[in-house]
Amino acid sequence: MSGFFTKKQVRSTAHPDGKIYSCVSCGLSKKCSNPKLTTSGAGEKGILNVFPSPSAIDDKTGKVFRSKDARFLKKVYDEVGIDLDKDCVNTYGVSCYTEKQATTAQIIACRKRLMHVIDEIRPKLIVFFGDTSLYSLIGNRWKKDLGNINKWRGFVIPDQVLSTWIAPMLDVNKVLSSTNKVEEVIFKQDLKKAVQHLTIPFRKYHEPEIIYLDDDLSIFDKITVGNVAFDYETTGLKPHAKGHRIVCASLAISEDKVYTFKMPTNRSKRKPFTDLMQREEVGKMAHNIKFEDTWTNVRLKVPVKNWLWDSMQAAHIIDNRQGISGLKFQTYVNFGIIDYDSDVSPYLKSKEKNNANALNNLPNVMDDPVIGKEVLKYCAYDSIFQYRLSMLQRKYIIGTQGETYLSPRNSNFPNAYTLFHKGILSLARAERNGLRIDLSYISKQKHRLTKKIELLEKKIYASSFYRHWKHTTKGTPNLNSGTQLGHFLYIVKKITPKKLTDTGKGSTDEEALQMLNIEELKWILERTKLLKIRDTYLTAFEREQVNGVLHPFFNLHLARTYRSSSSNPNFQNIPKRDKKAMKIVRGAIIPRPGHQFLEMDFSGLEVSIAACYHKDPIMIKYLTDKGTDMHGDTAKQIFKIPDFDRHLPEHNLLRAATKNSFIFPQFYGDYYANNANNMCSNWLHLPQGKWKKDMGVPLNKKMSIAEHLINVGIKSYTDFENHLKDIEYDFWNNRFKVYNNWKKKHYSQYLKNGYSSLYTGFVVQGVMGRNDVINYPVQGAAFHCLLWTFIEVDKALRARKMRSKIVGQIHDAIVLDVHPTELEHIYNIITYIATVQLPEAFKWINVPLSIDAEVSPVDGSWAERKEYSPEFITPF
Repeated sequence: MSGFFTKKQVRSTAHPDGKIYSCVSCGLSKKCSNPKLTTSGAGEKGILNVFPSPSAIDDKTGKVFRSKDARFLKKVYDEVGIDLDKDCVNTYGVSCYTEKQATTAQIIACRKRLMHVIDEIRPKLIVFFGDTSLYSLIGNRWKKDLGNINKWRGFVIPDQVLSTWIAPMLDVNKVLSSTNKVEEVIFKQDLKKAVQHLTIPFRKYHEPEIIYLDDDLSIFDKITVGNVAFDYETTGLKPHAKGHRIVCASLAISEDKVYTFKMPTNRSKRKPFTDLMQREEVGKMAHNIKFEDTWTNVRLKVPVKNWLWDSMQAAHIIDNRQGISGLKFQTYVNFGIIDYDSDVSPYLKSKEKNNANALNNLPNVMDDPVIGKEVLKYCAYDSIFQYRLSMLQRKYIIGTQGETYLSPRNSNFPNAYTLFHKGILSLARAERNGLRIDLSYISKQKHRLTKKIELLEKKIYASSFYRHWKHTTKGTPNLNSGTQLGHFLYIVKKITPKKLTDTGKGSTDEEALQMLNIEELKWILERTKLLKIRDTYLTAFEREQVNGVLHPFFNLHLARTYRSSSSNPNFQNIPKRDKKAMKIVRGAIIPRPGHQFLEMDFSGLEVSIAACYHKDPIMIKYLTDKGTDMHGDTAKQIFKIPDFDRHLPEHNLLRAATKNSFIFPQFYGDYYANNANNMCSNWLHLPQGKWKKDMGVPLNKKMSIAEHLINVGIKSYTDFENHLKDIEYDFWNNRFKVYNNWKKKHYSQYLKNGYSSLYTGFVVQGVMGRNDVINYPVQGAAFHCLLWTFIEVDKALRARKMRSKIVGQIHDAIVLDVHPTELEHIYNIITYIATVQLPEAFKWINVPLSIDAEVSPVDGSWAERKEYSPEFITPF
């Protein structure tokens, strides 16, 4: 009998050192009662279950699948009409019992045995559970970030090497130990989906027809209708720097036929291709259309007309998990083809990993007849898989509505896709517009910052604090190591931490160190801040600029919340609240000559969108009645000030403390103890322990905040924390009772369904924490309001052929480079779109939206912006 697959297909390449992995090298067989447990079950329906390893009871009895986990699996299989013992064969990724999770070497040692089981029974469906089984089945073949089982669960993969469907599942043991039981809901959904594939014919891969073209691209003149998918291999990530070009391209005209060619450097020779790009009768598809759109515009000097589909955005809309929207991952989970790029990928990478303008090695290898053809073939595969993936996705997204596994109830994937499709093209235009930076300013600021950092380091090194640290450390302490600092503070000096990490250790983040109120820690924090300004921001600006212009990436396919992200450099992470950092960093960003920056920012957008979900009448009154003040009312309650007046500077500080340390953190799921820490440390300047009357910020000219709080019965930090606990109870059980009930109901629905739908048609799904379940729909829908506005503003500016351009987006804000003569008109356009047209488009918005504006002087930096509020005039 011939094997189910070849030795070459399944052998391990994880350790190319020639080492032999065997039972001897593993050693587990010598430590257990019944080593090398094999299989159980008759397998009448062709299902193979792969548990990570035998349980203690399996090892004790010498019988396969006798654990509590197996009994649970049997019960779940019964619910979908499968008998675990009769219909399945059951085995393990590692066949010997181990108290701990099996090591990589142990998994590799047992892989040959598992492959032999698969070869013998030839299953129709392999269902495998947990990280160990995941690595055993595909870890030797998946060359990228394998991640853990949460990344893979829910897919049913037509694995072409194993020639069968494979279904990654959550580890049963972790499902049973879960406290909120949503893992059990998701587990049952995934298993039901997997079993359904027993009746679905295996999706066998078929090789496409690849046609290699020379300089003659005239065949493209004949493509006048229909849809195509195309892909570029380029000299780097961004096209703007000198020396960049499109090295080769491919164009799939069907699921079975693709052209691939070196991109001609002669404009007339590539004209058939550029004409095709501009042919509106032909729909264009790609995986990340922003990339192809920008390279076509910048390097081929033509626009792409009639973008039809972006399979990367669609993949993210279908499933919001991180790390799964890339083409290679989608190709494997949908078509079962794994690692078709490893021979070519080294040539596509630049030596400068952090520089998106850097050149890769591709141009240097294209003249090699073997490597050059491999690159062309790889490019062809990209287009073919993009085409096939797009066809699958369009069928699902456009054709599927209602309550199904793919499109849960209350979702609207077609609307969600349309928003992201238009949005990514608008963001691509903003990327190409770019922002100017002042290189001379950056050079001077970096020099000045370096001097300050050196002075701080000199003070730190001369301190008794540092000498003690050095004395207790084997070697020189690393000022950048939070681990080393935490060990010194909490283990050596035995200081009680003011804040803990998720793992229960003393935190060394900025807030935690500030709470300790140690002078040397203040120096270390200041040094860290200055280093970040110099090396994270200003150096990135220098590295990423081309001819004094930044072109940051803006992405829609990464965030689980369906918000945007930014990189190279991260435009959305530029300091704003830290005034010192803001002034230095934003001072480097300047408008085009004779222009000025306009930043339009939705006011309290996420609070407003949350009200659209929970519909709390008290919150809606706060949002609609300008005579009310939620932050002031809560500050009055927290600080026990009957005659609270927000117009007094001291009272306004308390209002800001309440807003930023209590109200907003509470909305996002924080609790009173953290609120008290933050408020006392960062706003009130009050220490832990008992308070004295001269402590803290001034309340008025006669007394401090500490004296006032002592007078009203709050005499210590502990008293204040307990007071905030009472405030928290009142906040959610009296003031915002409806909001609180919505949170409970919303989370309960998630626990029942395993997903949550957004008003904008998107769905967040999978294993999430309680705060994530409550916050994601609000954060996502709020950003979608901004994105819809962004799209319409971009459309309006282009329609009017204005000189002003959108140059960036930061969560709730749009940043524009504006010509002064267009400033007021653009302000009116954006205000009208955001406050009038947006609520008309999104009928679920039940509160008025408002938008704030800031403007910089003509030729002034982004740091110099000031409030701008002309009288609004309807522009249309």
